[in-house]
Amino acid sequence: MIKTKYLLIILLVSVALIFIPNKAYAAVESERKFEETGGSFNLYLTGLNLDTTHEYQFGIVSEKTNEIENWFDIEEYTENTATVFIDISKYYIKQVALFTNTGYLTIKDITEDTNVLENYEVDLTPDYMKLVNTSLVKNGQSLSTYEWDCGAYTSSISKAYYQYQKITDQNVIDRYLEIKENNGNVYEMKDMFNNTYPTSNWNEWNTWIYSQGGSPSLKIEAPDEGLYYMWLYFKGDNIKDIYAFVIVDALSDKIYLQSINLPLNRYNVSVGKSITLTPFFVPSNATNKNVTWSSSDEKIAKVDSNGKVTALKPGTVIIKITAEEGNGDIFETCTVTVVEDDNENNDNENNNNNNGNNNDDISNIEKDETVSPTPIPQTGEKLIIFIIPIVILSGIIIAYIKLKKSKDIR
Repeated sequence: MIKTKYLLIILLVSVALIFIPNKAYAAVESERKFEETGGSFNLYLTGLNLDTTHEYQFGIVSEKTNEIENWFDIEEYTENTATVFIDISKYYIKQVALFTNTGYLTIKDITEDTNVLENYEVDLTPDYMKLVNTSLVKNGQSLSTYEWDCGAYTSSISKAYYQYQKITDQNVIDRYLEIKENNGNVYEMKDMFNNTYPTSNWNEWNTWIYSQGGSPSLKIEAPDEGLYYMWLYFKGDNIKDIYAFVIVDALSDKIYLQSINLPLNRYNVSVGKSITLTPFFVPSNATNKNVTWSSSDEKIAKVDSNGKVTALKPGTVIIKITAEEGNGDIFETCTVTVVEDDNENNDNENNNNNNGNNNDDISNIEKDETVSPTPIPQTGEKLIIFIIPIVILSGIIIAYIKLKKSKDIR
C-alpha cells in the first residue's frame, strides 16, 4: 500500500514537471513582422517575465531535441516583451529556416545562466511578398541581370522558376486601383491576395547567379491586359520548397469620367408602373462606370441598382445617379411625377412611339427640351364634338314641325 502511495506521488510530480512549463509558456504570444526582404523578420514576443538589468540571448533549432550551438543577442526587451530578429543571413539561423517551416526558440538569461523560454514554436514560412526585394512591377519593365535579390535563396542551393497568373477578383483589382491612385503601398493589401501557389507550368529564370540574385526574364511580359501575380518558385535538393510572388500591373491607363447624362429631365409615371433610366457616360470609354441610384422619397417611387424606377403612390421625387470618381462625385438627376391616371403620359408615350418603343422602357429616348412636359389642351376639338349633336337635333325638330303643319292644312 505504501509503495502504491509513493508511485502515485511520483506520477503526479512527473505530470506536473511536464505540464507546468507549457502552462507558463501558454501566456507567451508572438507576432511576425517582415520589415526586410529575403525571408528575415522580427519576432515580437509578449507575456514574458524578464529583468531589464539582465542580458538575454536566443537560439533556434529545427527539432526540440536538437542542442543549440549558437546564441544571438536580444537587444530590445522590457519586463514583458522582447524583439527577436530572425536574420536569415546568419549561417546557423539560415540552416534552420531553409530546411523547415517550424523552428523552436529558446531565450536564455545569460546573467543568471537560466532559460526563461524553451522550445517556443516559431513559424518560419517566408512572407510571399517579402522574399524578393520588390513587390510590384509594371508590365513591359526591363530587368537587369541581377535585378532581384532573394536573400539567402541563391543558385548555390536552389533553382528558380516563375509563371504569370491573372487576378480575376474584382474586389482585389478595385482595391489595387484605389491604392495606386493614392500612391500607396501594395503591401497594404497583402491579406487580400491569393496564397495558393500554382503546381505546374513553371518557367526557369533567365538568370540565376550565385550569391547575387537574378531575374526571371529580361522584360516583364504579362500574357494580356490585367493585374497579375508573377509567382516565384525556389527548389533545391537540401532545402524546403519556397514560394513568393510579385504583382505585375498590366492594366490600361485609367480614363476619368467627366459627366453622366439621362435621356430626359422629367418623367410622368402612373402608379404601379415602371420606367428604366439608362445613363450616358462621357466619355463613353470611361474606366469607372460603377454607379449608385437613389430616390428622394422611396414611398412615392423607388429605384433599383439598374436604374428601374417603380411608381408607388402619387407625388414627385428626384431620382439621382452618382459615380464616385477620383476628382469627386459625379452625378445627374431627373424629376419623376407619379400620377393616378392610367392613361400613358404624352411625354413618355409620344417619345417612346417615336423611337419604336411600345413598352415602359424609355432608355433610348433622346433628350428634347423643346417638347412641353405636359399635354397641351385641344379646346377646338372638344367644341366641335359638342356642337354637332345640337345641330342635328335642331334639324330633326324643325323637320317634324313642318311635317305636322302640312298635315293640318290638308
